[in-house]
Amino acid sequence: MKIKNIKKEYENITIQDKFNENEFLKYSLEKKFGYIMKIIEKYTNKKLYDHQIQASEDLYNNKAIDLATGGGKSLASIIPLILKTLENNKVSYFISINEFLLKRDFNEFKKIYEYFGIKISFLFKDFDTTSNKQIVYTTNSFLISNYLNNFVSLNKTISIDIKNSYFLIDEADMVLIDNALYPFVLHTTQPLNQEYLIDIYNYTKDLTTNDYTIKEHNYYLTENTIENLNKNFENFDINSLVFSIENCLYVLNNYKKDIDYIIEDNIIFSINPKTGLKEVLNTKDYTKQFITLKEGLELEKIEKVIIDKISVQSFFKSIDNKAAMSGTTIHESKYFTFYGFDISKIKSSFKDIKKIYPTKIYYNTRQKIINLLKDIEKLNERPILITTNNIKSAELIFNTLKEYYQNNEKILSILTAKNIEDDFNLIQKMGNKNTITVSTQIAGRGIDIPINDEIEKIGGLHVMLFEVNNGFRIDEQLIGRTGRQGKNGSVQFYYSLEDPLLVYYLNDKLKNIFYRLNLKEDDVIESRIITKQIKQTQMKQEQLEYQMFENMANFSLVLDDSRNNIHSLITENKNCNDYNQLLKKIMFNILDLYEKPQEKIDFFETLGVKLVDLEIKEYYQKEKKIIENLNRFILENLSEKDVKTIIHQVILVYYIKFLKNCDIVQEGITWRSRANKDPIIEFKKEVFNMFEITLKNIRVDCFVNCFKNIQFRLEKQKKQEK
Repeated sequence: MKIKNIKKEYENITIQDKFNENEFLKYSLEKKFGYIMKIIEKYTNKKLYDHQIQASEDLYNNKAIDLATGGGKSLASIIPLILKTLENNKVSYFISINEFLLKRDFNEFKKIYEYFGIKISFLFKDFDTTSNKQIVYTTNSFLISNYLNNFVSLNKTISIDIKNSYFLIDEADMVLIDNALYPFVLHTTQPLNQEYLIDIYNYTKDLTTNDYTIKEHNYYLTENTIENLNKNFENFDINSLVFSIENCLYVLNNYKKDIDYIIEDNIIFSINPKTGLKEVLNTKDYTKQFITLKEGLELEKIEKVIIDKISVQSFFKSIDNKAAMSGTTIHESKYFTFYGFDISKIKSSFKDIKKIYPTKIYYNTRQKIINLLKDIEKLNERPILITTNNIKSAELIFNTLKEYYQNNEKILSILTAKNIEDDFNLIQKMGNKNTITVSTQIAGRGIDIPINDEIEKIGGLHVMLFEVNNGFRIDEQLIGRTGRQGKNGSVQFYYSLEDPLLVYYLNDKLKNIFYRLNLKEDDVIESRIITKQIKQTQMKQEQLEYQMFENMANFSLVLDDSRNNIHSLITENKNCNDYNQLLKKIMFNILDLYEKPQEKIDFFETLGVKLVDLEIKEYYQKEKKIIENLNRFILENLSEKDVKTIIHQVILVYYIKFLKNCDIVQEGITWRSRANKDPIIEFKKEVFNMFEITLKNIRVDCFVNCFKNIQFRLEKQKKQEK
């Protein structure tokens, strides 16, 4: 489509007081776009710019768009959401990671959708299971949780049609990349073995550097240490124990309060290093429990057990009708290609006039703060946003500023994962005169800081990036807080040799430069060559993260067939209208597992069916009759609801065991990789064999449990009669 044709339709079209869907669906695509643009203007007083129209078209065509931060992606998403919902007559989903911003867009655009007769739901509240003409604004966690819950729950739940519905992913780099390093899991609970974990923690605390090695940030016990574990532990699984001790070592040496996690009301939350958002810490490796012991808190009495899981990669890769939008799509193109997207770069209608000053590099953090304060003084009344990459640094700068500006000549505020839920309204004031806001990376996500004409005239918002971030993408998001839509703004980077990323990659190199140039501690370096080297360290970190992403994807893809098979069994059972046929199918599947007739006869005897006097040659003639009699016996003594419940419970029990065993195998795969074996191939072999056994056990126990249930009822009935 040509944008000029869409704009022409927009100018000429007359909107109706009452929407006529049948007439609308007959319009050309250009006219549909123009009509929706008219309704957007009616309810928001906003016109779409050319770049937003182009973005809408690309999103409608299932592309991943790259549109600079501040380009108005939320507004551009409305057209494809409406068109896909009406044309497909299927539920559409708008997905983001930030619940606060999601709610903002939901409330702002609600009336637009309602005009088109589309129901709208926030986090599946008021979701209408009878209507397809519906748009759901949801976080990725709510979406995947509902998707999995539909399979594991026997009751009717919200069904998510990933094959036909339309999924539009906002903040796609966060949803598809940052949140893809761990699988999404659905939990139930069981008692926690506190004594076992306390023993591991106390044992690990006393280990010395002679007991383990460190390779690429990971901790590995030495062969000698592993051989001597039986002196300290009894009745343990070696793979699981070694994995837990190595993870405990990592927690003790690397996890830092107010950097990697925070504690609120004695609850531990992890901090996402890319976004600064707090997240519930529920991992299978006891990280939360080891942090709890490290902080001297009381262990919970229960632990969460995985009943189903899926990786972000597997979930979104299986969706065909999807689109994505981000401000850094091109930079992260390999990720989006992995998910099957075509990528479109959208050129903004506005000229970017913000100033980015040369990077300042200092010897240490103290000198960086001193010079930061000096630079603040030069900015006079302009609003300032200072960003850090952890809460500890943010609080250090905020407290320093409070001491420095004791006469209240500056309005100071702090924005971190600790207070964003309570003080989200302070964002509206961050662009006011004489305002200084200190924030973690949380400020770089979807936050639109209002700037009035007075502030625009004096230079707009000034952003100070206080530390080297783990990737170029985070820098871009933070830079995007200022100079939005062609307005004034400026950016300054402040680095020091004590920044964690530089300590790890470039510390000695940069120190040598300081010495060679005979620089003092309070001197500053402004060098394009060094800045380029720092960017290269960020690229190294990004490459490391992509390897982790690929590793996660490879392991999770191995489990996809198994999970899909289990989901098919559950769905078949939930939707069954003829249990006689289903039981026959299960029984014949069981008998197919046995090659010899005697093995089949032995199986029947485990059910209590006596076939001892049956000749082997007669067996084949009577097999069908035996199965029919068994099915009739089950269905005469159990209701279809009882059979449905028994089958469902059997499937889940064995699936939970299967997932737990897969985790144990994956933990032990490390040992095989040390023996120069491909861990993915080894994992695939183990999973295949375990799943064959799991399927066999499910089929057999469906019948065994039905017979046990009947036997229990008959015995109970006899007792009551006596």
